[in-house]
Amino acid sequence: MRQSLLVAVLAAGVVTLGLGIQARESSAQETSSQKVVVHLSHFTDSLHYPFMALKVADAMRQRGAQVTLYLDIEGTRLADKGENLGLRWGADDTTLAELYDRFVKAGGRILVCPHCAEHFGIAEGALREGAKLGTDDTITSAIMAADKVVDY
Repeated sequence: MRQSLLVAVLAAGVVTLGLGIQARESSAQETSSQKVVVHLSHFTDSLHYPFMALKVADAMRQRGAQVTLYLDIEGTRLADKGENLGLRWGADDTTLAELYDRFVKAGGRILVCPHCAEHFGIAEGALREGAKLGTDDTITSAIMAADKVVDY
């Protein structure tokens, strides 16, 4: 009787362990196939927003998601070569420039609202490395294809 009880408990443990491993594998696969748009509409009006947008975007990218940072309104200024990104916020010594460069060099995509860029006098040639002026089609397609949209 004790042996059959022991066998049943061990079998349940093996099944539970197998389900846990399967769930972790499934979760990793889901993350790596996700498409995320991080929408940023702020810049120096509140440094918390661009810092958090870049940190969250890069963290999701590191976990395998395909991340597009979509900049509009004040956020377009983040992509302007003429803007100083040597800014710091909070207790972290990391600059906005370091966060931006890390995200771009690792494959993060940056789309800039063309209407907002025009409003701020930012032409295609004035964009930082990795940033591209969006079109109605590229912006709409990125948002519609996204599994998640995060707004800052």
